[in-house]
Amino acid sequence: DIAHNRRLGWTGDKGYFELENATNGGTGTTRDNEGRIITCEWETSRITRLERDGSKTLLADKCQGQLLNRPDDVVVGADGSIYFTDLRTVFPPLEGDVIPHSGLYRISPDLATVECLIDDCATPGGLTLSPDRKALFMSDTVGGQIRRYAIARNGQLDGTGRTFIKIRAERGQPHGLTTDKAGNIYCGGPG
Repeated sequence: DIAHNRRLGWTGDKGYFELENATNGGTGTTRDNEGRIITCEWETSRITRLERDGSKTLLADKCQGQLLNRPDDVVVGADGSIYFTDLRTVFPPLEGDVIPHSGLYRISPDLATVECLIDDCATPGGLTLSPDRKALFMSDTVGGQIRRYAIARNGQLDGTGRTFIKIRAERGQPHGLTTDKAGNIYCGGPG
């Protein structure tokens, strides 16, 4: 619940309930390979991990010394690589040495390296993985498309990617993505 700065849970017995408040504008959220929650924090421009004891670990707030913009969505690869999108925004303005473009980034499994993988997409948004986690899909909201990238064994993207589907403007714009066990991709967004 981005508008109310909280994370909600749901069970058949309880219905909706609050899991966390003060999420720093948490947007994209996923679980790592150990079940811990990883979140893109819009307000603090960082990626964090919620530990089992309730503490938070900072995973990334910079890439090559420059501050992230507005992290938007996140997924975790089979090898533990953490992939996230970061949107370059001008409002509200960010202070400091901020990365001058939007992009798709990767945090290495040992958390030692943050690298930009793709910087040619103006509005990278939602991310999802194929069920076997060998392909990454990324929405390009303003570009009206979903891109597909093969993931190499070392967690790097294998090649430049391709347009998976182009969405006509009258049908809306692609943003949030998810995949079911059969490999069907679901997309939501403005429009």
